[in-house]
Amino acid sequence: MQDDLEARIAALEARAAISDLRARYCLHVDASRWDAVAELFAEDAEFAGLGVARGREQIRKVFEGAPDAMDAWWHFIHNEVTEVDGDVASGSSYFDAPCVIEGVPHLCAGRYDERFAKRDGRWLFAERRLTYFYLTPLSEGWRRGAVPQALRPLAQGD
Repeated sequence: MQDDLEARIAALEARAAISDLRARYCLHVDASRWDAVAELFAEDAEFAGLGVARGREQIRKVFEGAPDAMDAWWHFIHNEVTEVDGDVASGSSYFDAPCVIEGVPHLCAGRYDERFAKRDGRWLFAERRLTYFYLTPLSEGWRRGAVPQALRPLAQGD
């Protein structure tokens, strides 16, 4: 019984640490702290999103070039799913990232598919793969008529 309780507590602590890791990623990316972003990844990690990068130094360089594409951005992580197995874990998280590109406000959203590793007592990204759902100018907006007929009773204001 005691072993079961300890395992459950360890899994909860791991999930909390991984959630914190995801949040720190957003904070550091939004503040353009590229060295701090790279430190969130294991030495042999892979990031696929703004290009494919392997290892901390390549990951830092990929992020360092990202501001050239966008004037500003803000990341919000949610819908986190995490499966823990000892010192490794996997999962996914969704993101919303409103941004400004060449002076034009945009809406952006997607999903990260992730693997994690606990190294020296600290959870790090072992792999992070980015899939964009959409990136659209805010001026395009979300039209009421764009809601499928079958879902309209669920839409507010209908």
